[in-house]
Amino acid sequence: MLDADLRIESANAYFHALVGGTGIGRRFHDHLSVAGRIYLQTRLQQELALSGRVEELALDLIRADDRVRVPVMLNATQDLDDQGRPGVIRMAVWRAVARRAYEAEVPRARLAAQAAAAAKQDFLANISHEIRTPLNGVIGIAGALRMTALAPEQLAMVDMIVSSGAILERLVSDVLDLSKAQAGALTLELRDVDLRVELDGVVETARLAAAGKGLVFNYEVAPDARLLRNCDSVRIRQVLGNLLSNAIKFTAEGAVTLTIQEDDDALVFIVEDQGIGFDETVGDTLFQRFHQADTSITRRYGGSGLGLSICKSLVEQMGGDIRGRSRPGEGSLFRVRLPLAPGAAAPADRVRTDGDDLLAPLRILLVEDNPTNQKVVELILAASGVDLAIVDDGQMGVEAWRANAWDLILMDMQMPVMDGLTAVRRIREEESATGRPRTPIAMLSANAMPHHRQEGIDAGADVHIAKPITPGLLLAGIADAIANASGSGVQPAPTSVTDAGGDNQGKRDFGH
Repeated sequence: MLDADLRIESANAYFHALVGGTGIGRRFHDHLSVAGRIYLQTRLQQELALSGRVEELALDLIRADDRVRVPVMLNATQDLDDQGRPGVIRMAVWRAVARRAYEAEVPRARLAAQAAAAAKQDFLANISHEIRTPLNGVIGIAGALRMTALAPEQLAMVDMIVSSGAILERLVSDVLDLSKAQAGALTLELRDVDLRVELDGVVETARLAAAGKGLVFNYEVAPDARLLRNCDSVRIRQVLGNLLSNAIKFTAEGAVTLTIQEDDDALVFIVEDQGIGFDETVGDTLFQRFHQADTSITRRYGGSGLGLSICKSLVEQMGGDIRGRSRPGEGSLFRVRLPLAPGAAAPADRVRTDGDDLLAPLRILLVEDNPTNQKVVELILAASGVDLAIVDDGQMGVEAWRANAWDLILMDMQMPVMDGLTAVRRIREEESATGRPRTPIAMLSANAMPHHRQEGIDAGADVHIAKPITPGLLLAGIADAIANASGSGVQPAPTSVTDAGGDNQGKRDFGH
């Protein structure tokens, strides 16, 4: 018996024997390979939605103890609850005794799973790019407009545009992360960090958001909490950012508190608020994707219902657990426990520097085919005294680089005639062949998925700046690209900066 999220509620002794231990409370996906998960999800969702049943699906179970694959067949049916919504899934699993028939089915299943995964990846990449491109115009131009002299009422309207654009960008990112979590493709990039420094941006953002609503924001770190850890600080910031954002959103008055403690070498993060709270029945389903406590047409709070589901996926991937408790009208408390390994002391990698001072004398080449995006960059850099030239495709970008010396190239990725990756590779090859000094290159693209960012770094770019951009994000990315290329040690202001971590030789990623 499985719930609607394919989490095992009950199973007989034979199933426990197949998987080499109890599976109660785990998702059925946990007993499958990545390809098997995608194939199961595709077939199961499609066929249950159409007919309410799936018949004779061939898969490999993977035993928990020795990772031995056990060929099985399964049937499934799904009940409906009192409101006619999909409910409990009843699944029958048996060994594939007819080995020849099973072996004939498995290659077809694997090919179907691979095709489904590739189609989904292409769709997500394309839809992300198509949404981020016009969104870049909205957020970028609003950010540039905010830098001009505005009346108070005009400034308020611009702030509303920026805020709405940020919400939409967050939704796009959440959908991408949810897809990766479902496919088991969320990755962790571990490095030694000082979380006291890494969490500064999250804490300051929450402090400002709370102050904007007239709330008290408290940040407390236990004296014995060791914050030098080997971890993925980007994912930890993502989890805490979601929890703090929710706490502030659902609190009309009072306080929001973030506390960090240590428990048996694990770090415990507690986010507590004095907001509207929720009852026990809501708490049981709060971490399900697309779930919201109030789904009525009169609901007071927006959101997609993805944030907590993604938090749960990230926390579990880091080997931890997340729990929430609350009472209606008495606030909520979310507790995240992460077993993070100790880390070595890491040198500070950020110095607060005025981005405008760094940009004032620069000659920058923008390679971008979209007229709106060209205007966004032009408006943002106009106030910095930058000498900016613009060309429309990668081939023109390579020719402009050959003809002149540039302090920096901002390179779009998806363009006609010659794409940005090809242009970057061409420039790096000619630099190597001729001995010409290395020109800093920053990818500036709406292609913002992890493999896009890695493709840019592999081609020879110094950083990746993901659209939509803000003035602070663009200036910080430019400064960091120059620092990485020259080895000057100058680092950008931390405004809207996200470290990718990993081992890309000091290169950092901006945006997502």
